[in-house]
Amino acid sequence: MQKSVQSPAVLESPIMKASDVAMFLKISMTKLYRMTRRGIIPKPRKLGGANVWRRSDIETFAEQIFE
Repeated sequence: MQKSVQSPAVLESPIMKASDVAMFLKISMTKLYRMTRRGIIPKPRKLGGANVWRRSDIETFAEQIFE
């Protein structure tokens, strides 16, 4: 099975798609959406009909959780 490799531009983008957030947090997409619904992970914003998260929100969340 081939692993997904992200380009440096995606890694430094100020917004993240669900797949980027899941990969960053090392969780499944199902767990990401479950945690979002429960209010554990910051809520996404809509951008052109797609759910996106601000990178700063996810990084802050990760720092709080993984301290």
